[in-house]
Amino acid sequence: MPAAREPRWGALWPSIDNLSADGTAAPIRLFRKAFAPEFRKVTLIGLVMLAGFLVRIINIDEPFVDRWSYRQSDVAMVARNFYQHGYHILSPRIDYGGAQPGYVGMEFPVVPFMGAALYQPFGEREAIGRAVSLIFFMLSVPPLFLLVEMIANKRTALLAICFYTLMPLTIFCGRSFISDMAANSFAIWAVWLFARWLQDGSHWRWFAAALATAAAVLTKAPYVIVGFPVAYLAVKRFGVGAFVRRELWLFSFLALVPSVLWYSYAVAITRSNYPNIAFLGHPDHFLVLLPIEKYVEICKNIVGWLTPEIMLLALIGLTSLRRKLDCRLFLWWCVGMAPLVIFAGDDNYRHVWYQLPMTAAVAALAGIAADSLLSRSPEASVQGRVIAALMVAATGLIAYQSFSFVRIFYTPVAEPLLAAGKAVDRLVPQDALVLFASWGNPTAIYYSRRHGWLFSEHFVAPSNGSEAISMLEMRRNEGASYFVITNWENELRHPPYSLFWRYLETHFKETSSGPQFTIFDLGTVPDGALSR
Repeated sequence: MPAAREPRWGALWPSIDNLSADGTAAPIRLFRKAFAPEFRKVTLIGLVMLAGFLVRIINIDEPFVDRWSYRQSDVAMVARNFYQHGYHILSPRIDYGGAQPGYVGMEFPVVPFMGAALYQPFGEREAIGRAVSLIFFMLSVPPLFLLVEMIANKRTALLAICFYTLMPLTIFCGRSFISDMAANSFAIWAVWLFARWLQDGSHWRWFAAALATAAAVLTKAPYVIVGFPVAYLAVKRFGVGAFVRRELWLFSFLALVPSVLWYSYAVAITRSNYPNIAFLGHPDHFLVLLPIEKYVEICKNIVGWLTPEIMLLALIGLTSLRRKLDCRLFLWWCVGMAPLVIFAGDDNYRHVWYQLPMTAAVAALAGIAADSLLSRSPEASVQGRVIAALMVAATGLIAYQSFSFVRIFYTPVAEPLLAAGKAVDRLVPQDALVLFASWGNPTAIYYSRRHGWLFSEHFVAPSNGSEAISMLEMRRNEGASYFVITNWENELRHPPYSLFWRYLETHFKETSSGPQFTIFDLGTVPDGALSR
């Protein structure tokens, strides 16, 4: 009796049983029986990864002027300092600490360190930094497929990685020079390896799962929520006995202690080194209840960045969990977002990449729903074909929705900062300290290749002209010899800063001026200034 064809994959791959009539089909059948299912799986995963790669290399060499320019410029600055001053991974540095080295406490700098290492053979380019996140996106797809396949089936897994690849949030994070996609990749690997360890008891998978969990939390602290799906799997496997099993306590020790040590060290660096920048998040933003409209905005961001269609499918997938108990893993993964929003609500409101940890679980739930809809009717029936056609149309709609949503974030909104930074690089001496009017975006500093200051102290900006003059004179006394203002800070030209702008014009000479920026020489008095 011939072997039954795989019901979920047969239509996706051509038959090779009758390739020849001279007896050579027998070894081909043997090859197919032994290797073809895995070959099909690898090929389909590879096709999804290729599609994801092609989408994410769009404008990959663009300067850091898009909507996330401020965060990418910070990471790129750390990477360049590794590249220029030595690969001291325990001492990340930024350039807006004035004359100080600018050591900064941050998440473990895996991503900028990798970017700096790649600068050696390829040179310092934006595409190289972004390629680090692209690599981590590519690495996150196979474990997500294998995890969903292990818990559900192959078709659900294929649908899940398709949805995951199409999400606007994974697209933009997967081509931005930030640490989040790396942490997300580590987290997905951690959950899959832990689930496999519970299945086969392999010691190396246990150790690899602990290392992946530690890497996820080190690379980005919010990924501590990976503990929710891991804890669910442990309790489901061992019951209440999970709380007394030595291997689970040792797993927790290996997964969390490195992060405790690193973040304690990072806090100490922040406190002891100017400019005392809290890259780990401002303490005033933790455990702060937000107005209800901000929580609504967070929910709207999640729906937009994950697309309404995928979120709707994920909600439908939740209704299937009563019948598919193993899939509750993904529910608990999403539940982990709740304490993250509570503990870091303001960061979730201001930075949409904080929602990246839930993308894998939402994609899996959407895949469960899509597979359930496809399974309601036989593939050969008219109804089954209609449902399949609708699913293909829905996938196309998701792709279009994702493209429409994410493309505006490629807009070069920070172009004036780029222009100002490059002008400073051309016109200002290498050893000059520069004061940049920017109150939070370091893009101009990054492209200037100079050290200096942002026009603030601990991110607190002057509120009027008198305070701005005091800030300027304080920086002059500390060695600032140039002041740069761009179109981003046009408010400094108008009330309540009018006094400050008049002070600049009457006391200092313009070195360069254009439609996007103005550079003042703080050591040169303009002609006629004394008479004024």
